[in-house]
Amino acid sequence: MAERHPDRDGERLLVPVTGGELSTASWRAVVLGGVDRALRRPDGSMRLDVTLELRGDDAAAMTLRYHGIRVGDPAALRALEDGAPVSTGAYTLHVAGVLEHAGAPDLDARVVVGTGTRPPGGPVYDLHLLDRHVRPAGR
Repeated sequence: MAERHPDRDGERLLVPVTGGELSTASWRAVVLGGVDRALRRPDGSMRLDVTLELRGDDAAAMTLRYHGIRVGDPAALRALEDGAPVSTGAYTLHVAGVLEHAGAPDLDARVVVGTGTRPPGGPVYDLHLLDRHVRPAGR
């Protein structure tokens, strides 16, 4: 359950993250735990500040940190808060962050962007790792 604290910009929510998974076609990780320091603004929009600790199939530890924003029709945002199903066209949820994976250089320090939905069972994200484009020195 979330802890709630007044904030000058709305209401701060400290939401424990107790499970979930992150996967691609080539690897999978389970969420060991984390926290979402969300800010619910007076208009019903949310600002997300999430840190998740994960363990990969290879037993490697990973950290995913991301920020996001959920905005939309005020009635739809209230319904989401009440746990009701809401059409995804009534709101948007966008995130951006960084994946840290010391055991896999191809995944370490990768920028992650994505969109999400908030069905009654909890958030679901469609995340994308951005490609690395490194320029040769002197260009």
